[in-house]
Amino acid sequence: MSLFVRDGVKHRIYKEELKEESKSIYGGTVCYLDKKPYNVLIASHIKPCIDCLKEHREDQAYDVDNGLLLSPTADSYFDKKDISFADDGTVLVGKNVAEAVRMDFEQMKLDESVLNERRKRYLEYHRRLFELKNGGKE
Repeated sequence: MSLFVRDGVKHRIYKEELKEESKSIYGGTVCYLDKKPYNVLIASHIKPCIDCLKEHREDQAYDVDNGLLLSPTADSYFDKKDISFADDGTVLVGKNVAEAVRMDFEQMKLDESVLNERRKRYLEYHRRLFELKNGGKE
């Protein structure tokens, strides 16, 4: 068994904190990207949880600012580093994203209200991974 296993209790607390943040900003639990409610929302790590745990940074692994509430579709692209976000919330779309999906993502944006300085630092980490996968800046 790996030493770098996500703590289920801490992860549930982390997800609840994201839901509370969403309620305080949007008045309900919604995807931070398209502002729509879903039956399932993913508490998506910006800096991957495994990277945090490998660095012995449990504080980062369960930091609400290291997370975004995303729809399952957006989370899938984000986790695979096929999308990322600029500091202004603009969606950066990678080379492996189909044109129709690219056009959808280009209509969306993260709001300034979720882009605090700590979250922007985590997004900088994610963008580096995105740029490595996608051959430089988009």
